[in-house]
Amino acid sequence: MRILVTGMVSSLFMCAVCNANAATLTIESWRSDDVDIWREKLIPAFEAKNPDIKIDFAPTRPAEYTTTLNSKLDAGSAGDIITCRPFDASLELFNKKQLVDLTSLSGMENFSPVAKAAWSTDDGKSTFCVPMASVIHGFIYNKDAFDRLGIAVPKTEEEFISALVRIKADDTYIPMAMGTKDQWEAATMGYQNIGPNYWKGEDGREALISGKQKLTDADWVKPLEELAKWTAFLGNGFEYQTYSDSQNLFTLGRAAIYPAGSWEISLFNSQAQFKMGAFPPPVPKAGDTCYISDHPDIGVGLNAKSTHQEEAKKFLTWVASPEFADIYANSLPGFFSLNSNPVKMSDPLAQEFVSWREMCKPTIRSTYQILSRGTPSLETETWAAAANVINGKQTPEEAAAKLQAALGGWFKPVIVQQPSTARSSACLTSFGEASVPSAFAFGPNVMKSYADNASIPGIIRRIVLTTGLAPRFAAYPAKIGTACASRDADLQPVIYYDEDWLKDYSKGDYWIQLGVLAHEIGHLVNGHGTGDGLNQYQREIEADVFLGRVVALISGTIQEAELGVSLQPEEGTATHPPRFVRRASVDQGYRGTNQQ
Repeated sequence: MRILVTGMVSSLFMCAVCNANAATLTIESWRSDDVDIWREKLIPAFEAKNPDIKIDFAPTRPAEYTTTLNSKLDAGSAGDIITCRPFDASLELFNKKQLVDLTSLSGMENFSPVAKAAWSTDDGKSTFCVPMASVIHGFIYNKDAFDRLGIAVPKTEEEFISALVRIKADDTYIPMAMGTKDQWEAATMGYQNIGPNYWKGEDGREALISGKQKLTDADWVKPLEELAKWTAFLGNGFEYQTYSDSQNLFTLGRAAIYPAGSWEISLFNSQAQFKMGAFPPPVPKAGDTCYISDHPDIGVGLNAKSTHQEEAKKFLTWVASPEFADIYANSLPGFFSLNSNPVKMSDPLAQEFVSWREMCKPTIRSTYQILSRGTPSLETETWAAAANVINGKQTPEEAAAKLQAALGGWFKPVIVQQPSTARSSACLTSFGEASVPSAFAFGPNVMKSYADNASIPGIIRRIVLTTGLAPRFAAYPAKIGTACASRDADLQPVIYYDEDWLKDYSKGDYWIQLGVLAHEIGHLVNGHGTGDGLNQYQREIEADVFLGRVVALISGTIQEAELGVSLQPEEGTATHPPRFVRRASVDQGYRGTNQQ
């Protein structure tokens, strides 16, 4: 017995020594709502496989995050892992050498160039944060309240205001829960939520960057005019109401509508005791094209001054893994994984948000790329402007004029390069072994068109939406006698396809057409191209695996999946596998997806 006790004490002592020697990584974040998810699910999953590394998730209030983080980084007291905002804010940290270059980090191959774009340099050569998720803006509403008052989900601006008027007249609920004390909600969940329907999404954002439009133009003033109408429906004391106050008002059932992002879903599911629904930003008038902010939102990087560089890279490699993507996306429904490995979502509210991709054109928040690189930042200026308009301190025109003056004080228009009508470099990959001209004409980007599902653009959109990809690559019809994946002059991912060739090659078969296009998109998703460390034979196999996954996700059969490569040569070459290998690769992707 003495020997047994001694052994036990020795083991406990050794365990204590192990824990004492464990490195602790501190995560800086603005996502205070996610504390329980990190501490109960994500951290235990990582530490179970890495007992020598401990994780401390230490968030800051959202409104204070950027200022607090910058101060900590400058002082050398920031945590090891930095939660990264997209585009300019994190790019500035990288340019200041406060974030480590993660381009070669193990696991980054799980993200397409599209997914990495929000945390990469303008030339795409360096990536400094591991992409985690995108979010979609809209409105969450109390279904019980709507049913009780007989209110239909509003689709137009007029219907939206009418619903608010009716809710206010009933006097049971605050029509809409949003405060202006923290300011950022007025911009993020107000202006950036409804604005794309007026400035026409990417068209307006790119026009602003190129100098073709100004913030004083009607398309940019109109959203502020709409925000001014919200004042009457936010309840008493909204000027002193914080973000968390608004969340509580809604989840306690005291408000009927919440201007939201999909990031709220997890918290609301855990707190609300009533049925919830969601609707996209109402369009100005019936029949207008709808636009949604489908925004790459969150990534994680490595503090250049961390004293635990290797441990931090080990953690970031795990964040880049399919295991993390699955736990994160299903623990936090509404954060849509950017990992190339498909993640099945079960939450109905999250599925509602994602369904808007089928009917609305996507864009990102107008202030996040390029326009917030100077001082003052257009992002923080927009916080104040949106809040001031709702508070009645500025008219929409005054706020717009102040925004334009702030931006004009430092910003010089940048020409947003659109693909020209001729291309001077060959495709990186092409379907089969077809040769492609070194220069060719091509049509408009079909990712900005919304044709029926049976058309080629419709098939491309179905692939993108089914896999949960943010549609941030371009697809162009071109007379090239095949389909191919490539990069445009700005190194942005694109596919080209010859519609006549595709219809002739497939003899009109839907699944063959889908297979060809899914294969080419698979090249983009896998980041294929020079410098990826693969030969062309390996690239073709990976693209075929993706093809199989796509068909599985849209509930096709394995036979329909195999049709995508059924017309490829029986014999292989140095660059393209034989047909039986390609079928096996498709089967691998199909069966692997159905087993998840």
